[in-house]
Amino acid sequence: MRRRGIIGIAAGVAGLVAAGAAVGVATEKYAIGRIRSRPDPDADQPYGQLRADRTRVVVTDDGIPLVLEEVGYALVMSSVLNLASI
Repeated sequence: MRRRGIIGIAAGVAGLVAAGAAVGVATEKYAIGRIRSRPDPDADQPYGQLRADRTRVVVTDDGIPLVLEEVGYALVMSSVLNLASI
């Protein structure tokens, strides 16, 4: 096969790969847009509004402090980093 033929085939394959990647990205953006446009099913939950019966800070083996809040029989764990970003 001549050199121009090989270059043409390689260019065609590269074009097909690029087109496939573009279709994949467009499909992903469409799917994520549909998921994000749905109403939040947990919007009416009282997250962060309940007073904790007991609160404790526990430091993990690697030094990360975790805040434990007990509300009734439920235990909520959160890192201090997460609480600071709210």
